[in-house]
Amino acid sequence: MAKKVFNVLLTVLLIVLSFLVAMMFIARLSGNSLSVFGLHFYRVASGSMEPALMQEDIIVVKKVPISDIKKGDIITYKSSQGEMRGQPITHRVITDPVKQSGIWFLQTQGDAQGTVPDPEITSDQVIGKYVLTIPLLGKLYSFFLTPAGLVTMVIAIVLLFGYEIISLLVSYRSIDKIGIELQEELDKTSKKTDEDQKDEQE
Repeated sequence: MAKKVFNVLLTVLLIVLSFLVAMMFIARLSGNSLSVFGLHFYRVASGSMEPALMQEDIIVVKKVPISDIKKGDIITYKSSQGEMRGQPITHRVITDPVKQSGIWFLQTQGDAQGTVPDPEITSDQVIGKYVLTIPLLGKLYSFFLTPAGLVTMVIAIVLLFGYEIISLLVSYRSIDKIGIELQEELDKTSKKTDEDQKDEQE
């Protein structure tokens, strides 16, 4: 029983991870980020936040009010200048947000040694606050982007669904067999009852 539960949980986990990877891949092709229930999923593209966030990590970012952001938080924002213009950047807030003329300003910087403070950003550039890193998903995503990874994913899904289908067929056959045996027993009982009644009448 425990083995069956483990197999089911493993199957569900693989399907969920594969679904997330597929959705992230589709979002990447369309130039957007994957967003589910208000949570945004991003893949860390550089080592500027190491060791807090490693390159290729998949992180979850949640939209929060500017009042919930403080010095030391990690946020993702959309760059407005330079070669990263329009691209999401995930860095740590190094000063508490400051409001000037009705506009909130923030200062960020990467954790890695040698990084310099980023240009000041405004609250409307903030996409959200870092929530967590999903273990293994980054490596899985990177692997599935390779030809070998895509083939492996397809084979794994086919095998998983194939196994479940075979298990269901075996279960149905077992149920049919039990039903047939039960019907045979009922027929025997009914036949015996008829014979007993016939003998009593004689």
